[in-house]
Amino acid sequence: MVYQKALVVPQPHAKFEVADVPIPKPGKDEILVKVHSTALNPVDWRIQKFAFLVSEYPAILGMDAAGVVEEVGEDVTKFQKGDKVFHGGNFNNRNGTFQQHVIVSADFAAKLPSNISFDQAASIPLCLMTAAVGLYVKDGAGLQAPWDGGEGKCSGQSILIYGGASSVGQY
Repeated sequence: MVYQKALVVPQPHAKFEVADVPIPKPGKDEILVKVHSTALNPVDWRIQKFAFLVSEYPAILGMDAAGVVEEVGEDVTKFQKGDKVFHGGNFNNRNGTFQQHVIVSADFAAKLPSNISFDQAASIPLCLMTAAVGLYVKDGAGLQAPWDGGEGKCSGQSILIYGGASSVGQY
């Protein structure tokens, strides 16, 4: 078994520490990404301090990262080894981005445009998702998403977004 370094929370409410963990293998519809940059989100320290959203310890946190595809799982056709990608994670050890290699669902990754750095790209997924949820889910603003036929439906109408200067507001 091949190992990597990961930043883990060894038990509920414990401080972060560096540990050796196995490098996972991608399954169906998954890719293995070598992490070049990962983002720090407010939820990370809250999970560590308050021990919520995690069911497995030691826990590997981290939601957003950018890196290079190292291995492609079965049925993945839109990525190949060597592709630069950015992606959102999930609250489990396979998908936590505070490790050197991370498993990513091919549906939650995108190819990195050449004009965006790994550092810039790693800050996109959770902020973009937060903005989309706020605008397009029923309990948010309830707007019809452009990818669901809503493109242009609100053209010419105004909307006020408080906190639009934050990392979420750029989307």
